[in-house]
Amino acid sequence: MDTYNNMHNDIKRGKLAETRVADLLIASGYEVSWSPKGCKEHDLMVKKGRKKFTVEVKYDLMAAKTSNIAIEYHNPKSNIPSGISATKSNIWAHCIKDDDNIVVFIAATAALVEWVATQTPKRIVELGGDANASLALYDMDTILDRIFVRIDDQTPTEIEKIIKRTLK
Repeated sequence: MDTYNNMHNDIKRGKLAETRVADLLIASGYEVSWSPKGCKEHDLMVKKGRKKFTVEVKYDLMAAKTSNIAIEYHNPKSNIPSGISATKSNIWAHCIKDDDNIVVFIAATAALVEWVATQTPKRIVELGGDANASLALYDMDTILDRIFVRIDDQTPTEIEKIIKRTLK
């Protein structure tokens, strides 16, 4: 498969995860819009009343197979920060494919930034994806238990409570 098709498929999969997160937020009473094209700081803009926040969404296709969570931090093709090093989001949504379902975990981006800065990764992948992502791999059970909260299995009321706690 050529680079264009790989990139096109990555974009489609990313939009699928973004839509999953947006649907959960909308069902919980939030207004959601996509960030402007080309915005590298976040994927979704969310509001409810006067409360506004942004969300970075990552779709980790290998997590279920490897038991690792991959946190992107650099784009080696462009030699620029990406993922956790580039986002200005308030919330990080990490999506994991589980059979035909997309499981959604969220964390305060600031807490994830601190985790990445203080925890030694299990492994570094310099040229992940289509050689366009440097990734820090963390043990799934450890990082999910300590940093993230699963939301796709919660009621809309519970999701709203989790969002409020995450944004504190």
